Amino acid sequence: MIAHGEPYILERLVNIIDDPRNDIYILFDKKSDLSLFKDISVCYSKLTFCEPVDIRWGDISQIVAELSLFESAYEGGRYEYFHLISGVDLPIKSQDYIHAYFQQPENKGKEFIHYVNTVGNMRDLKYKTQYYHWFTRFYRKRSLVSKAIVISIIRLSIILQKLFKINREYPFELKKGMNWCSLSCPGVEFLLSKKQELLKIFRNTLCPDEIFIQTLFWNYWNRELIHTDSIRLIDWERGRPYTFSNSDYTELVNSEMLFARKFSTSSSAFKEIVDIIYNLLKHSVNEHK
Repeated sequence: MIAHGEPYILERLVNIIDDPRNDIYILFDKKSDLSLFKDISVCYSKLTFCEPVDIRWGDISQIVAELSLFESAYEGGRYEYFHLISGVDLPIKSQDYIHAYFQQPENKGKEFIHYVNTVGNMRDLKYKTQYYHWFTRFYRKRSLVSKAIVISIIRLSIILQKLFKINREYPFELKKGMNWCSLSCPGVEFLLSKKQELLKIFRNTLCPDEIFIQTLFWNYWNRELIHTDSIRLIDWERGRPYTFSNSDYTELVNSEMLFARKFSTSSSAFKEIVDIIYNLLKHSVNEHK
């Protein structure tokens, strides 16, 4: 898990997947107030807190965090599957269902990686990779003045690159999708073997976390072993992404997906659906134990 806030949700997420069949690895954004998460504990899983990373939106630090998390989990145990989720995700199926899902013949051994090939996304992919993005660490400044300065510098750098006909080249076909994924043990081993190469190639790329896993597996993995869906319910039509509330209960429980994102406690309607899912799945966890 990669987390930076919402301790209430993260605590419930950990409790839901606290199961003898699971181990849990959490990496916090270094900018997080870690004292908010001091009450997180487990009864059945092994819980490991990884070295925090200063994560910046759209920056190579996103890849650094994900690879660090995969590396810690891989070294911690040769698990059959590794599920990358955020601290504001929740499973929407029981642990028995999820474990059985990955044992089904049509799923076992596959890599669950999300790909998007729409015209709009391919245009977005081109913008994020064609030019050098040198200032990604500063994209989301809080100060309006700082933000305006950074945006101006970014626009100027892109204009200059267009004038000089800069067009970055890559040694493979680029692909894009959501970064949250479920990878097999061989898949994670392959990903980590390319760590330094990936960090070098995707440095100064905008939002490389949406690109590097998709690109790597599309070009160098057996495509018959790629399930081009992340089995996560994430709605980009109603939000960036959409935050689920109590009015979405029927959609969540009837979904064929295994996880959902995202959740919040910023309103009573948002918090209520977190509690509903928690109580529903906590009951199934207790039954298994």
